[in-house]
Amino acid sequence: MKDPKKSDEQKREEQKRDHMLDHTIEESFPASDPPSTDPDPMPEPGHNDSE
Repeated sequence: MKDPKKSDEQKREEQKRDHMLDHTIEESFPASDPPSTDPDPMPEPGHNDSE
């Protein structure tokens, strides 16, 4: 259940992290190695996600 006290900015950041994790899983499938379990899958500064 989502926390109703989260600000809109916090919700957007959470959605962005979820999207980046989805992208990581999508790009690594199918693979014999599991996806990274990095707790903060945000791209590095200057990283262009539209490759």
